[in-house]
Amino acid sequence: MLKKKYLIFCFLLFSLCLFSQNTISGKITNQENIPLEGSHIHIGKKTGTPDALGNYFIKNVSSGKVKVHVSYIGYQSIDTLVVLNNDLVLNFKLKELTFRLNEINVIHARNTINKSVLDQKIKEETIEKYSSKSLGDALKEIAG
Repeated sequence: MLKKKYLIFCFLLFSLCLFSQNTISGKITNQENIPLEGSHIHIGKKTGTPDALGNYFIKNVSSGKVKVHVSYIGYQSIDTLVVLNNDLVLNFKLKELTFRLNEINVIHARNTINKSVLDQKIKEETIEKYSSKSLGDALKEIAG
């Protein structure tokens, strides 16, 4: 008789453990209801990513207080605490993360003319000197 009571107690305890596992599902979108495929959702120790339509589905989440964190690059993350007693549908709308930067002015301090090799000219005397030779010989007189 004691063995039967022990078996019934174990069966009830095991069935309670099975029923304490919940499912959380929902959709992750931006403010314009565009699905954010590739975003991340962390619920307790479990993680997931939504499909192309923004739908996610996480099984076997324990009952009680559960921390939920949703993130996506370029959007503000959401951290919240949820009390979970049974299956739950959580939809999230993420806001774009914008930064306002100060204006930057770049001013060139020097107004000098930089002469490159292309700007240098062959003097008339050099042309006369190498008139019977090739152009390459005349160009040897220019630095660079």
